[in-house]
Amino acid sequence: MSRRILAAFDFDFTLVDNDSDHFVFDKLSPELRRKMSELHGVVQWTDLMHQLLGELHQEGKTKQQIIDALGTIEFNPAILKMFEAIKSVGGEIIIVSDANTIYIDEILKAKNAREYITEIITNPGTWDETGRLHVTRRIKPPQTHNCPGVCSVNLCKGSEMLARIENYDMVLYGGDGRNDHCPMTKLKANRDIAFARKGHSLEKLLNSDQKHVEAIQARLVWWTEADDLLEEVVAALAGKA
Repeated sequence: MSRRILAAFDFDFTLVDNDSDHFVFDKLSPELRRKMSELHGVVQWTDLMHQLLGELHQEGKTKQQIIDALGTIEFNPAILKMFEAIKSVGGEIIIVSDANTIYIDEILKAKNAREYITEIITNPGTWDETGRLHVTRRIKPPQTHNCPGVCSVNLCKGSEMLARIENYDMVLYGGDGRNDHCPMTKLKANRDIAFARKGHSLEKLLNSDQKHVEAIQARLVWWTEADDLLEEVVAALAGKA
């Protein structure tokens, strides 16, 4: 009987080589991109994206311009090969991200990768009749996730993983950011593998205190570029990791 495999990945700086929130404004409105930096930490991130997307709409930027910009984000072909390898052994692929559904869906479609993904877990994004993009928090006030970790207030990736991982023989999780630590702590020892990207905030968190490393019971594998991730995932699927 074949193993039941779940592969979960962050999106920005994991499946694509950029931050999709930054990227849209870098391409379409450098002035609003500067405003984003100024308000970072002052306004909750998802709320800030919603606000700035409204201002982008007021500037006259269209739905099609946003979609076209998303399609140009950096995407390594090794990611498609990785998806193909996972699907070839009957694995399921999900995305757990603090971006939004529209960004992720449009990028995946542009890269011919949407068909590989079973579920996208992120902040909801919707277009209105005028072409304005609205983004809302996945967890909206007054609801909270009560996670004691370093998760953002609108999304606990760990609880999202806990709700999905029980019926699998192996779970893989790949990410680069601080908010990818919590889901990695939910993986099981002697079964699962956590793929942590070097050079980003997750590495800084893990290096800041040994307790963060010890909280991850699964095998911890480091990677730098998408080609490395492909190689490590293929090895894991073959039982060689």
